Amino acid sequence: MPLFRRQALDHHNRLHGDIFLVPPLRWQAIGWLLLGLVCAGVACLAFGSFSRTIKAEGSLHMSDMRSPSPSQPAARPSPEWTARVTVPLAQIKDVHQGQQARVSLAGGSAADATTLSGTIAAIATRMDPGETTVPVLIRLGGQGAEPRNGGAAAIDGQPVTATILIERVRLWRWLFAPVLPRSES
Repeated sequence: MPLFRRQALDHHNRLHGDIFLVPPLRWQAIGWLLLGLVCAGVACLAFGSFSRTIKAEGSLHMSDMRSPSPSQPAARPSPEWTARVTVPLAQIKDVHQGQQARVSLAGGSAADATTLSGTIAAIATRMDPGETTVPVLIRLGGQGAEPRNGGAAAIDGQPVTATILIERVRLWRWLFAPVLPRSES
């Protein structure tokens, strides 16, 4: 006849031993799963981050030909590609020369979309009254960079979408921002 709890406790007094009640395996599994989820959440907060960005639309342009570098005098001159985009006036305070930007060529399917890296070269300082956007010039790629879209050469004046990186934000900083002291920059 199997022992029940009351009988097990009676035997505890008689045998002077310790009795450990072992929880069912499924409760232990749930406990370990919860502990693992809490640890994963803490790790995600500690190491996770996201990027604050600004989206801007404009067009692709080819500037005058760049001369080859002195180290490669036999190389052909290559065109310099730029993107002229417009940034909303409310977000222009976050945009500065030298900031990184990613420019996606419009047209074709999303799988064939070409993304180019660039830096902000110029920001318009004079605007007409009533304007809601500010023109920004993004210089693309390095020496000899030829933007291509799905195997076809890019066209001067082709529509583009630019994503300008403002800052990277750590998740824990974003989560606790209301209670953390603000740093003045």
